[in-house]
Amino acid sequence: MFQKIPIAWLQLQYQKGQTIAAILGIAFTALLLFMQIGFRSSFLASLVQLPSSFQSDIFLMSASSVTSLRPVTFSERRLYQVLAFKEVESIAPIYLTQVLLKNPTNKSLFLRQVQVIAFPLKSQVIDLPGIEENLHKLKIDNVFLLDKKSRPEFLPLISEVNEKGKTIVEITTVGLAREKIEIAGLFELGASTSSNSALVTSDANFLRTFNRQRGEIGIGLIELKPEADLQQVLSKMEKYFNEDVKVVLKTDLIKQEKEFYEYNTPMGLIFRFGLIGSIVVGAIILYQILYQKISKFIKEYATLKALGYTHNSLVKIVLEESLMLAILGYIPGFILSCLMYDILAKATSLQFVMTIDVAIAVLLLICSICFISGVVAVRKLKEADPADVF
Repeated sequence: MFQKIPIAWLQLQYQKGQTIAAILGIAFTALLLFMQIGFRSSFLASLVQLPSSFQSDIFLMSASSVTSLRPVTFSERRLYQVLAFKEVESIAPIYLTQVLLKNPTNKSLFLRQVQVIAFPLKSQVIDLPGIEENLHKLKIDNVFLLDKKSRPEFLPLISEVNEKGKTIVEITTVGLAREKIEIAGLFELGASTSSNSALVTSDANFLRTFNRQRGEIGIGLIELKPEADLQQVLSKMEKYFNEDVKVVLKTDLIKQEKEFYEYNTPMGLIFRFGLIGSIVVGAIILYQILYQKISKFIKEYATLKALGYTHNSLVKIVLEESLMLAILGYIPGFILSCLMYDILAKATSLQFVMTIDVAIAVLLLICSICFISGVVAVRKLKEADPADVF
């Protein structure tokens, strides 16, 4: 097989214009695949970055909650009951809601979908850059922190906080009169398809600002002692609690969140169809390229048969050519995709990151598409009959 590789390479070199066109077609296919996989990865990563940041071994949530980003509230008493387990080190209630924040450039409009996260200040329960160093500011009434990685429309507020150290904004939500709050610091979380920005504050500020009664929480964080067995404790808690609340390991929660958004939301369905469409388009493009190349050299293939090459030997040459095209097309596709990821990350504040897993997955997909297209295209080789040439 390796002795015949130069034949495939010489075919690619013979008509450079056609080869370049083929490489560009495969690069376009690679770009499509990178975009679809990148959109999906960014979509899921952005939605789980908040629960991933919570410092907790086990989550306690209402049994009616479908996702941790929109939890159904439950009684805080249920969280305190967890302290009956000797394996528990500490607990912390988390309060969540969404608000509208007044547009700094157009005072008549509000910026939508701003996630508010609150927790008791006695312990650091969120591992995000900027929170620990600004934790003391949240002890002051009516003080919040703003997400530094918010969407671009929040940049005027972020710039003002950087320059002056604080800014006053107006927020509102359903059932709440307009309230003015002070933003006195920044932290880093990142936007998602669920929210354009985020605010962090203390539980006391949250209850006061949103007229909430203490006792109704969104999520309960449970930290176990180092020697505790996670699975054993989880099993004991599941037996202890009734059907009104559920206990979930952090790793299981992240997995469930991703599965929910991928398989039970319209966006997840769109991404899957987009990926399938990209694969089909790529297969069609490469099949046409290989079919034309085989048709172009049909007499040459017939000559090789006359010289003693078997049909399988010619098939190997075509498949080698298709895999060479796959590698040559993947390289510019990868470079363009890295540039696109960088542009999209800055424009949307979502997590577009080129990981090794994504790069390898697309490379394997491209090689598979090229191989399958080559297998289909080689049927044309049956027409290579030495009798037609001589």
